[in-house]
Amino acid sequence: MRSVREIFRLSRNNYGTRKIKVESAKEGKIVSRRRIGRSMKQEGLVSNYTIAQYKLHIPKCNEDKAETY
Repeated sequence: MRSVREIFRLSRNNYGTRKIKVESAKEGKIVSRRRIGRSMKQEGLVSNYTIAQYKLHIPKCNEDKAETY
């Protein structure tokens, strides 16, 4: 059985409580998200998260600008 710290490190510091819970469940270990969160907080583990990327707005066929006269 891998510990919370080991699963976190193997994920390159990306996994949070939900994904760590899924990984530990795959190994047959049932742990609550709150317990995982407490152990992460005690060890100072903070997952990386991505900032929402800007996406260009591509107008659809019915959204074309109409010419004004």
